[in-house]
Amino acid sequence: MFLMIVIALFAVACIAYGIWEHKNVYSKKQFCEAKVVGYQSVNNVTLFVRAVSAIGGFVHPVVNVTLSDGSTQDVKLYTKVLPEIIKQFPEFAVGGRVDVTFFGDSPKEVYLVNHPMAETVVKFSVPLVIGIALASVDAIIVACLLLI
Repeated sequence: MFLMIVIALFAVACIAYGIWEHKNVYSKKQFCEAKVVGYQSVNNVTLFVRAVSAIGGFVHPVVNVTLSDGSTQDVKLYTKVLPEIIKQFPEFAVGGRVDVTFFGDSPKEVYLVNHPMAETVVKFSVPLVIGIALASVDAIIVACLLLI
């Protein structure tokens, strides 16, 4: 029974944090034109992907974005590019300009928009999903215990 209470409290905490994160980060979607200022090597989680990216020469362009308060920040572009792509799309070269979108007031990465290489960006709060899943599992376990 103690475990059920702990799971329920953790689920409530995750849901509360997820709602806060969605309200304060993901609801603040911003757009701007960004200037490419450099490149960052690909640092993926898996060693295999990191090795393939290094062999292929993939890099993330680093862009300078203007935030809502007027300050600027250098941020990694989510899209990985090769040197051949930089030749094909000169806007990825240092000094080039691209349209980007990002979430919140202090983004860790930005996403391309209005570009042939742009991807659809859907952001949501992972803690919110985890909290809902934990609450559901807890409710099912409690219901099964009450029926036994």
